[in-house]
Amino acid sequence: MKKINDKLADSLQSGWSRLPQEKVNNCFEKYDQVKEEYNRITGVDFGPVNPRPGSESNFYKGIKNWGPDSNLSFNMGVDFNEHFNPYFEMKGKYACTVGIKKHLTQTFISAHRTRHGGHIGVSVDYKNEVCSNWALIPYYMVSRIFFQTISLDGGGQGIKVDERTRLLQRPKRVRKFIIQEEDIQAMRAVIQEKSHIKVHFGVNYGHSANKQIAFTPVIEISNSPELTLDDDGGTYLDFVHACPPTCG
Repeated sequence: MKKINDKLADSLQSGWSRLPQEKVNNCFEKYDQVKEEYNRITGVDFGPVNPRPGSESNFYKGIKNWGPDSNLSFNMGVDFNEHFNPYFEMKGKYACTVGIKKHLTQTFISAHRTRHGGHIGVSVDYKNEVCSNWALIPYYMVSRIFFQTISLDGGGQGIKVDERTRLLQRPKRVRKFIIQEEDIQAMRAVIQEKSHIKVHFGVNYGHSANKQIAFTPVIEISNSPELTLDDDGGTYLDFVHACPPTCG
């Protein structure tokens, strides 16, 4: 994991907030000069939780020693090249901000080796489905999935009216996903000193019907010593607590 300073984090966050709507689609596309075509960014690799052998990072210590004042969020960001560049922000005793190691541009369909066994987090089937949805979503629909549907009328449109001013309020673009307590406890149960973390991008169309953000990041925690694509025995957790609208 790569530690980043507050100035860079603020720049990434501002890059996402200030990105015009018509450019949201483009920030998830990277040009392959060898193949002469654009590839969709399908996820990000944060690397090992402890980059320095024999030394524990604040991120690792923050998860293992989670306290009542701790907070962890997956924040949306865009860099100066206008590429999607998210980061983790940890608050509390072991406060830190960590950025990505590299972008991923492939979608790995995990095997079902532990399909019928017990597991922590979401199932491999769920991870495969939402990640496939992201890989295959039409280009023109990408920018739509980052807005919260506040309420639904008969036509399926998001509508929110300010009760005091009676003015129509537009849905807001998501800025971050706040990691919930149950997901933190799942991370504590499986994370090890040599764990490797990726975040895969997914789309859960059912979230739209339930007035949630359709974009669904799925974290993968792998404890394999040699990681190629995804670890069949990895643990997957999805983040659905979007801010806005729920930022508390």
